[in-house]
Amino acid sequence: MKIVFFTDFFHPSIEGVTASVTLFSNALRRQGHRVYIVAPAHTKPLPGEHPDVIRLPSVPSVWHKGMRDGILTPKLGKVIKDLDADIYHFHSLGMTGMAGMRLMMDLDLPSVSTYHTDWEHYAKVYRGMWAGLVTGSLLGPFIVNQPKAWPETVSGMKPKRSLKEWNDNMVHNLIRVSNEYFDMIIAPSNKMKVMLEGYRVSRPIKVLATGIDPDDFMVKVARATSTTTELLYVGRIAKEKNIDVLFTAMQILKRRKANVRLRLVGPGPYLARMRQKVRENNLQSHITLAGGLPRKAALATYGESDIFVFPSLTDTQALVLNEAAFCGLPLLFSDPDISALALNGVTGRFVEPTGEAYADAIEELSQKKALQKQYGKAAQAAAQSIIIDQQATKLVTIYKKAIKSHDQAEA
Repeated sequence: MKIVFFTDFFHPSIEGVTASVTLFSNALRRQGHRVYIVAPAHTKPLPGEHPDVIRLPSVPSVWHKGMRDGILTPKLGKVIKDLDADIYHFHSLGMTGMAGMRLMMDLDLPSVSTYHTDWEHYAKVYRGMWAGLVTGSLLGPFIVNQPKAWPETVSGMKPKRSLKEWNDNMVHNLIRVSNEYFDMIIAPSNKMKVMLEGYRVSRPIKVLATGIDPDDFMVKVARATSTTTELLYVGRIAKEKNIDVLFTAMQILKRRKANVRLRLVGPGPYLARMRQKVRENNLQSHITLAGGLPRKAALATYGESDIFVFPSLTDTQALVLNEAAFCGLPLLFSDPDISALALNGVTGRFVEPTGEAYADAIEELSQKKALQKQYGKAAQAAAQSIIIDQQATKLVTIYKKAIKSHDQAEA
C-alpha cells in the first residue's frame, strides 16, 4: 500500500505528533508498505533524512510559536500527486495539512485523519493561536479548494455573549467542519473520541493509540545503588501540564524529609521559570530539569527511575505514560482516560492534581517497594497490548475500511 502522511510537526520537533508519525511510518515500512511523509522544512536541512520525506518550503506559523507553516508549491504538488497513493493520512490540519487536503480533493482520494491535539484547550492557553483559527475559518475553504464550505466555517465566528464563548464556538465549529472531509477519523484515546463526538463530528471514529517500539528500549541502563526513590516526568514543561503540581509536591516532600528526587525531562515555555523557582526555593537537590533530550537519551531515563508521575489533564494519549509502563514503572496519573494503561489500583494510582495529593501518593508508594514492583509488573504486562507492529496492523485495517467506504460513496 502507498500511504502519504501529512503533518505540521516532524523532526527536529520532539512533539508527540512527531513520535507518532515516526513510530507508525517505521512499522508500516517494516510490513512492506511505502510511506511518504510531507512536512514543513526546518530552517536547516536535516542530515540522514529518509528519502521518502518530502519537505515543503516553510515560514513561521500563524498557529503556534515554534511551529512552521508549509507552503505547497506547484512543483511539489505535482510530485505528491504523482506518488499514486492509495490513501492520505493527516496527522494535523495546519497549513501543511490543508495543502494535503487540497490535493486529496483534487484527486478524490480516500483519507483518514488522526486527532492528535486538544486544540480547544491550547486555544485557551495560547492566545496567539487565534490568528491561526481565524485564518482557518476565513481562508481554509479556499486553501482546500472547497469555497462552498465558507459560509459554514465562517458561521463559527458569529458574535457571542463573551469572548470565551466566541472562542469555544469558533474552535468547535472549525474542528467539526474540517473533519467532515475524511472517510474516517482516528482518536488516539477514548477521551478524544468522546470529545470529537461532543463537537458533533459525524464521520466514523476509531480509537487507536500510538504503539511502543520495543527496539527503542534495547539499551540497558546500569543504575548505581541508591536508597533515594527516583521520580520521573517526561513531556513538555508547560503550565497546562500541571508542572506546578509536581513542584508543590516536592516542596511538601522536602519538608517531610522524604528521600525522593524528581527529574523533569522535556522542553517547553515554562522551563526557564521552573529553573528559577527551583533555585529560589533551594530545591536543586530535589528537582532536576534536564530540558529537551534526544529521543534515545530521553528513553534511557525510564530505566533510571522508580516511579512515573504525570499530573497533566490536557494530553490526548500520553505516549510517555505508555513508554513508562512498558519499562515497568508504576504510574501516578490524574487523567485515567488518556491511556488504556492508566488503571487505578492495577498499574498505579489515580491522584487528584494537587501538590498535597501527589506528595501523599509519592511518599506512600516510595515506602512500599513491594507495591511499586506489583504496579510496575502489571504496567509492563498491559503495555504488551500496544506494541507498535500490532497497532500498525490495526491501522492498515482502518485504511482498508476507509478505502472501501470511499469507493462505496463514489459508486
